[in-house]
Amino acid sequence: SDEARGILLDEFKEGRFANYRNKLDEVTAKIRGYRPKTWDENIYQIWLGMLASLVREPGEKSPAFARTGAWKRKQLNTALGSWVNLRYGTTAYDVKQVAAKEGEGGYERIDAGLPRGYVEPNPEFFHRLDKGFARISERFDRSTMEPDLKKTVAERIAEYRFHLQALERIARKELDNEPLTDAEYCKIHDIGATVEHFILVMNNIGEKGGEGTLKFSDSIRKIVDVQRHSRSNSRLYE
Repeated sequence: SDEARGILLDEFKEGRFANYRNKLDEVTAKIRGYRPKTWDENIYQIWLGMLASLVREPGEKSPAFARTGAWKRKQLNTALGSWVNLRYGTTAYDVKQVAAKEGEGGYERIDAGLPRGYVEPNPEFFHRLDKGFARISERFDRSTMEPDLKKTVAERIAEYRFHLQALERIARKELDNEPLTDAEYCKIHDIGATVEHFILVMNNIGEKGGEGTLKFSDSIRKIVDVQRHSRSNSRLYE
């Protein structure tokens, strides 16, 4: 991320440390020298490749707002937040509290017409996310012997991938300045409920517990990384 590099060197002045710039250049060159297939080797790499698509410099077709400094910072924050989640999830299985996007009620419904929503103009992100779910589905199919569970998970992931592919098409149309259909605007309007439904359903598959289910109960907080300052002995926990 060029934006992250600028923050490290220009704002935090990390270049004041001996050999910092050289090491930063070395790591940057190593990452950029990876072959494309490196990012498809496993689910972890697919996830990192998906995050990389968020922090790259936007293309020529990108709208003006996607080329601003504020947008680049927003993208970087999104990528870093997801990276922490990835580290947390691969340290041990975690259980997050559930919140409902569509849990409102008791109010008069107002029909303001069909809203004209917008999808983030980054089709590569949705494409990589779709590939990641495809790999998860393949791995799960091989890792469980319970037919009903295997069928249920496959169906749910296939349904969710259908939505991701729709978002990718919408993002490409936006970059090409093609008008969206009413159905596509409805897809954007309902995407929050779509994501919520997928998460709730996956969390409740096999809720009675037992071997071969997806339901776990482990609310212990995890620390995924620790950095210690050698002289002051202060620590940063992530």
